[in-house]
Amino acid sequence: MSEGKDNLFIYGSLRDQRIFQSVCGFSYTKKDHRVDDKTLFAAAAMLSGYRKVSPDNVYFYAVVAPSSNIDGLVIYDIPASAMAEIDRYEGK
Repeated sequence: MSEGKDNLFIYGSLRDQRIFQSVCGFSYTKKDHRVDDKTLFAAAAMLSGYRKVSPDNVYFYAVVAPSSNIDGLVIYDIPASAMAEIDRYEGK
């Protein structure tokens, strides 16, 4: 991981590339050769031991469930400024 950058597992609304871009100003691609100054690399990922729930059919939460998995993506090398916008979007 590069200094000042973070990796992030996403499994809810941020998987929609339009939402992701509108939130943080970056897009993402699963093709590493297409990464540039405004496009981050993403890879399929799975979070083991959790399941995704949405009590209100709007917001998603990961809750412990030892026999479950959540499919998502890991977005690599997100700049600190973009991560701050994502945190603001996600709220508490």
